[in-house]
Amino acid sequence: MRGTRNNGRNPADHGDSHETICRPLLGFLSQSEMQAILQAMDNSWSGRRDHLLFLFLYNTGARVSEALAVRVQDVQRHDYRAVQLVGKGRKQRMVPLWKETARHIRAWLKLAGSQARSAHVAQSLR
Repeated sequence: MRGTRNNGRNPADHGDSHETICRPLLGFLSQSEMQAILQAMDNSWSGRRDHLLFLFLYNTGARVSEALAVRVQDVQRHDYRAVQLVGKGRKQRMVPLWKETARHIRAWLKLAGSQARSAHVAQSLR
């Protein structure tokens, strides 16, 4: 069956229950665009936080909800070489971390101090 645009109509209103709605695919950033975003962050507390969050998302391909659920032990358990993510339906997957990402996580946890030791990494991001 071929997909068609719904042209603002609700297929249920017209008995077209088998009609599919085509949506444009989401694009993605090039490596240079992502590097520009990361370099735009300043060295303030919030700039470091944002840099780590964007770098982590870029490195892992995690959903925001997955990134926010990462616990300190999820990265420490694997000596900062990988992180265990829990996705939709509680599906777990192991994702390798780049050396740069691991370095930034270690630096962030050091900056956050005892606040980050027993919590989710993201809690120390607030």
